Order: sequence, then C-alpha cells, then structure tokens
Amino acid sequence: MKSERIDKQFDLVLVALDPAVGSEQRGTRQCVVLQTNGFEGGRTVLVAPLTTKKLERIYTNEVEIGLEDGVGIKEPSKMKTEQIKVIDKKRIKKHLGSLHPHMHKKIRDAVEIIFDLKGFYA
Repeated sequence: MKSERIDKQFDLVLVALDPAVGSEQRGTRQCVVLQTNGFEGGRTVLVAPLTTKKLERIYTNEVEIGLEDGVGIKEPSKMKTEQIKVIDKKRIKKHLGSLHPHMHKKIRDAVEIIFDLKGFYA
C-alpha cells in the first residue's frame, strides 16, 4: 500500500494553482503550508503562495523569505497571506523543504494581521 506523504506546517511545497480566476495567484508555485499539524488526515490543506515579484515593498501581512530562511527556497520571495487558500492535496506536486524555525513567528504574525485576530479593525 502506498503511503501518503504528510506535509507539515511551515513546509514548502510546489503547488499547481491553476485554474485561477481574476487576481488569484496562478501557475505552479512555491507555497508555505499554514495548516496546523493537528489536521493531517484530511484531503485538503491550507497554504499561502510565494511570489518573487515586487520584493522592494513588503507589507505587514507579507513575509520576506530569503535563501537563508529555509531549505528548498530557490530565490528570494515573499509569502502573500492575502492569497491564503485551501487546496486539495492532489495539487501538491512536490515537497521542497521547510522554513527554519526563526521564520515561524514572522508567519504567525502575518497571519494574525490578515485575519485581524486582535480585533484592531472590528
């Protein structure tokens, strides 16, 4: 029986995001797994895509990720929390590596901002 790979929170995966609509991130791109490891058994996973565009401006809800910040990063990028999405695990084409632990708080902080978990904008 084939064992299914389980990607962990803060892993980097290559994901086929097409088809996309409008301003959604498209193509096959690196994504960070955001979903807690407590939900490993399902068929879907929560991810945030990375982009290598417009790195000169990093917003508070984005996370700059350099080559030194994780195993599997191919070039400097930023994680786009405004593009977080649930994907079927079949969209994951390849496990690339994982982000170093020093990046975990930065990612949690960005997710906290995009979801306004402290209620600043309520």
